[in-house]
Amino acid sequence: LALERELRARGVPADFRATGQTGIMIAGGGVPVDAVVSDFVAGSVEQLCPANSPDHWDLIEGQGSLFHPSYSGVSLGLLHGATPDALVMCHEPTRKHLRGLSHWPVPSLEECFELHLRCARMMNPAVRFVGMAVNTSALADEAARRLLGELEQRFSLPASDPVRYGVAAVLLPVLMMRCAADCAAAAAAAADAALAEGASGRTLRQTYFACPASDACAMLSCTSIPHACVHPCRLAVLYM
Repeated sequence: LALERELRARGVPADFRATGQTGIMIAGGGVPVDAVVSDFVAGSVEQLCPANSPDHWDLIEGQGSLFHPSYSGVSLGLLHGATPDALVMCHEPTRKHLRGLSHWPVPSLEECFELHLRCARMMNPAVRFVGMAVNTSALADEAARRLLGELEQRFSLPASDPVRYGVAAVLLPVLMMRCAADCAAAAAAAADAALAEGASGRTLRQTYFACPASDACAMLSCTSIPHACVHPCRLAVLYM
């Protein structure tokens, strides 16, 4: 919900897709995946996220850990049905054991990242983690900020407590993914234009991808994957 609100505030089309009873009560619709016949969990989530415009984001509510024997069956079906492009790891740092299973320690974050990514890549090989949402409610502010900093250093991912500090940091890689895809398409168009102009005797010198929201400008060859930024990029092809 926080990601949906932040994306919409930036003018990016986004919809929260609820998969649990509480989320459905808040959003006004969704699929209670824990009440769906197991054979149809993946299909119900796929139906929840119909095809949309390329710039639209479906923010699909996750459920229990794949490590939890009570919830893993539902969560795997949800993960496969969603076929996500990006994942956000949710973490409660003071929890010592799985919910309701005092004899079952919480696995390491490294194990969590590896297993969830491996399962998600069965459906989308390009999926990746873009951030961490950490529940720091049991920690004082200084300890919470220190922990988030340590997690960012440890995993090279933005980490935030959405309730305390917002989700702007976690959102940045999401926006960068979309911008990079748009710029890559522009780069391909520039390459085609360069070939077409070859007949006129003009030679492609360089390609600029300029971010209109800043003075920074990345100079790249037209066949490179362009820089990723959080603003719509414009393209200018310069010829000799």
